[in-house]
Amino acid sequence: MTRQFETAPTSSPNIQKAILSLIPTTSDRAFKILDAGCGKGSLARALSFPGNEIICSDIMNNLDPVCRFEFRQADFNKKLPFQDGYFDIIVCSEVIEHLENPRHVLREFKRIAKPGGYILISMPNILHFVGRIYFLLKGNLYGFSQKQYDSNGHISPFSINEMKRMCGELNLKIETFKYNGIGKGTVIFKIRK
Repeated sequence: MTRQFETAPTSSPNIQKAILSLIPTTSDRAFKILDAGCGKGSLARALSFPGNEIICSDIMNNLDPVCRFEFRQADFNKKLPFQDGYFDIIVCSEVIEHLENPRHVLREFKRIAKPGGYILISMPNILHFVGRIYFLLKGNLYGFSQKQYDSNGHISPFSINEMKRMCGELNLKIETFKYNGIGKGTVIFKIRK
């Protein structure tokens, strides 16, 4: 059973800004974009350049009432309700660590991305400097203690190397990744199908 939480988490403005810096820019076309794990929709609003088609998706609809985007309910641990090869860009910010099977959602993102499309994923960097000290002192990965498990559902920690391995298994190409946040506690991947 998938766990649901009372409040819709949202990525920080710094993470959103870093994600936006990785979005391909072009003047001759608009993009079909999925905000996977949209929360309240703040990232979707930032992605809504003229002409872009934005679809928001999450386990439950917590979109801010000012958001006028199409919403589709989805459990990212199951098959996603989108046709093959539909999206130019899929953005999944601070979600993958909440899923029981991150490999499954990556396979699903590959399925619904257009050939040559982009998948942008941000996740906690479990090996950042502060996290390593925390592990030495507490014996838990930073952000993945029992308290975080119970309060915000951080259940799937994995490293940058594990993300590289998963992408390799699926023939997805990591074009770049960047660190973000205090102590570089977040890593953002730009992946190409």
